[in-house]
Amino acid sequence: MTAAFDLTALVRRLRREACCEGPLLAKPVAGAALHGLLPHRPPFLFLDSLIRFNRGRRSVTALRRIAEDDPVFAGHFPANPIYPGALQLEIMAQAGTCLLSQRGLTGNSIAAPAAPPNVVGTRVHHALFLSGVRPGETICTMVGLVEDDGLLTTIAGQIWVGERLCAIGVLEAHVYAS
Repeated sequence: MTAAFDLTALVRRLRREACCEGPLLAKPVAGAALHGLLPHRPPFLFLDSLIRFNRGRRSVTALRRIAEDDPVFAGHFPANPIYPGALQLEIMAQAGTCLLSQRGLTGNSIAAPAAPPNVVGTRVHHALFLSGVRPGETICTMVGLVEDDGLLTTIAGQIWVGERLCAIGVLEAHVYAS
């Protein structure tokens, strides 16, 4: 079975333009408000805040500061620390989960659902790592919804550090009832 979207064209577009537009939220979503959107908790919660949400474009922007003392750098790689690509994909997935938490809701602000969505990653359609993410950098993750049939969802994401595009991912997840 093939995806209904043109993966090559999508990746080409992701390399050229940001996938989330629109105004910043009046107040970033962080802390307990963020916990209401995600089933993740520390140490596997990889978002610090949501700063942009565009219901019409079905997209969200999140921030995460990569701590200099993150334990992952002890082994990846001590002489040349680079934040792992797999964790960058996880950050995209968590931002996508926040976006899915708004499914069925209306309005221009983020609202806490009754419970975070039950989501399990099923496939990485595409991953491209263009530039390393280093300790102390703040990454901006932009995610947009590509397809959603209520059971399977596909998101496209980008990791930016300033004006530098560091990673692109197209991820699929299964959304299931609790």
